[in-house]
Amino acid sequence: MDELKLAELRRDGLILGVESTDGDHRYSVAQFERAGDLTRVRPGLQSLFRALRKHEAWTVAVLMHTPAPELGDLTPLQWVRAGGDRARLDAYARLVSNELSRPKA
Repeated sequence: MDELKLAELRRDGLILGVESTDGDHRYSVAQFERAGDLTRVRPGLQSLFRALRKHEAWTVAVLMHTPAPELGDLTPLQWVRAGGDRARLDAYARLVSNELSRPKA
C-alpha cells in the first residue's frame, strides 16, 4: 500500500501510525490480522482509533498495550483478540478521549 493511502487511512482514524524522529510513519503489526488472503485492521480497533484520532498517536499506541480496569484488566488489544464486546471498548475509548481532552489543572 502506498504512503498516500496509508496517510488517508491514518487521518480518517482507520489505522494507527506513529511518526518516527525522521518523519516517517510506522505501523504496529499488532493492529492487523489475516482474513483469508487479506490483511485487515482487527475488528474493533478502528472504532478505538477513530474515537482517539485527535490525540497524539504515540499516546494511543501506548494505550493499546495498557491494561484497563474498564476492560477487565485487559489491554484494548487483548480485549479485541479475545472477542470482547465492541460496545464496551467503544465506551472505554470515549471515556479516555474525554479524559485526554480535559484541560490540565
